[in-house]
Amino acid sequence: MLTSIFEKIKGSSILQRAVRSSAFTVINFGSTQFIRLASNLVLTRLLFPEAFGIMALATVLLTALHQFSDIGIFPSIIRSKRGDDIVFLNTAWTLKILRSLVLWCVAWGLAWPMSIFYNEPLLAQVVPVMAISLLLEGLLPTRIESTYRHLEMGRFTALEILSSLIGVGIMIAMAWWLGSIWALPIGMVVGSAARLVIFHFLLPGAKNWFALEKEAVVELLVFGKWIFPATIATFVIIEADKFLIARYVSLETLGIYNIGYFLASFPLMLARVLSNRVMVSFYKNASTDSPEVAFRNARKLLLSLFGGLASSIILLVLIGTWLIDFLYDDRYAAAGIILVSVTTMHILQIAQIPYQHAVLGTGEGRDYFFVLGIKAAILFVCIWVGLEYFGLMGAIFAQGIAMIFSYPFIVYYARKVKVYDPVYDLTMLAIAIVASGLAWWLYSDQITNLIVQ
Repeated sequence: MLTSIFEKIKGSSILQRAVRSSAFTVINFGSTQFIRLASNLVLTRLLFPEAFGIMALATVLLTALHQFSDIGIFPSIIRSKRGDDIVFLNTAWTLKILRSLVLWCVAWGLAWPMSIFYNEPLLAQVVPVMAISLLLEGLLPTRIESTYRHLEMGRFTALEILSSLIGVGIMIAMAWWLGSIWALPIGMVVGSAARLVIFHFLLPGAKNWFALEKEAVVELLVFGKWIFPATIATFVIIEADKFLIARYVSLETLGIYNIGYFLASFPLMLARVLSNRVMVSFYKNASTDSPEVAFRNARKLLLSLFGGLASSIILLVLIGTWLIDFLYDDRYAAAGIILVSVTTMHILQIAQIPYQHAVLGTGEGRDYFFVLGIKAAILFVCIWVGLEYFGLMGAIFAQGIAMIFSYPFIVYYARKVKVYDPVYDLTMLAIAIVASGLAWWLYSDQITNLIVQ
């Protein structure tokens, strides 16, 4: 049977390459997340909950800077006709470095105001150290983007797993040695440096060098003018809960929420990675097929990949609280019901993600921004209202309610690029209803207690 499966996916058609790349992406994601989880279990025993709260806040800032300055280099290389031109690639690499230098300086400038805003002096010291990782990320070669452009990700996957092992090993060693929060930012920076060295020397392809060709700069910036605001919206979608919750709860509670969210978000994070790394290239290349073939292949991918991810959430609902009790000590017990609640709210968001990237895969940067901008605005308002009236659990439930409100807009843009599939949507809705009903049946008392706290 395995031989038969291998024979079906080893060809060079767009669907076969997409399936192969999806498999490598799942292996990469699963391995790196398992490594992160293992390190998390060790670190929570070496450090204290407040340390993870501080790191969550610092990470939100760095993610915001990364998103707010994104000029769309990754999707530009994937979709551009010059995506294999070394001059174009070197120009993109040079722009990445210039951007990372700016981000590094801005992070230093914002560290002190952020420490005042959250009344946490340690942020003024932690953020500048962590910001070095932004500088190192800008030096990563464009060979990474090229692997996704051609959906050839075998070597890249192996190197990514290797770099994760090295980074986590360094962080754990630092935590054991220092026994303080400084193990996390220092380990993060050293791990980023190791990743840079690994990809520069072990990932095959043309070497990058400094270049600023006028035509390439224009193409990159013209396409990026819509990607830039779209990534701001993406940041709001991904980080709005932590940014808002941090103003309503203690750092200890934020750290516990972050533990539960970390485990609950595995299916959602994998959906984002698959959609961004595989579906964009798939929709771009599928345009060469007939509309009927393209739609049929898209449905196969959507139901198998994203339907499968949504279905895995039912398992998380069943074992969520037990998993937290098994993996963590009593200080993190509340993370169990947070895990269960968050993961059920993610199903409808998983359902919408491939539609978003279908819009990007067609090259419509403006529509891509509108899709994400509308969704981000609705999500932000819903979480804020949820926090004001129902506290932490209100913010969690708001994440699912926001997806219901944003659905008509998602459908409009999906129909515009001819990728809307009602069969897929109904399947995902059915999974969401089953998972939510099961969660309420098993944990209604615990959920109610958190709402009234």
